[in-house]
Amino acid sequence: MGKHDLKLTSLSQSIETYRSAETFTTLYERTHLIVFRYIYALHGEPQEDVEDLWLETYAKAWRSRHRFSGGEDAALGWLLRIARNLVIDRQRQRQRHPLVEVPDAEAFPSRSDDAPENI
Repeated sequence: MGKHDLKLTSLSQSIETYRSAETFTTLYERTHLIVFRYIYALHGEPQEDVEDLWLETYAKAWRSRHRFSGGEDAALGWLLRIARNLVIDRQRQRQRHPLVEVPDAEAFPSRSDDAPENI
């Protein structure tokens, strides 16, 4: 059995597959690029948002790992579903609360009476 071979032969083994830090780390190592690319395809730019969603996907999976049962393919599907739901939630949040761009302070002319020495 190879270092990254998570295929299991019995259902009782697969139920416990991702509950330990070691097996969850292996799952992360095998799936992190797939999950990142999936989120990027769904969400797009900015990359910081994609990274936040990507990290939140694994954090949420880690917190709920005790409820998961299944093998490697099921685990990838589970991660992608978590990621998809997080992307949808983020898009809904942006629709309810759109970002307002604030102009740079440099865009406003400075007044001499606002200078610190005049206050």
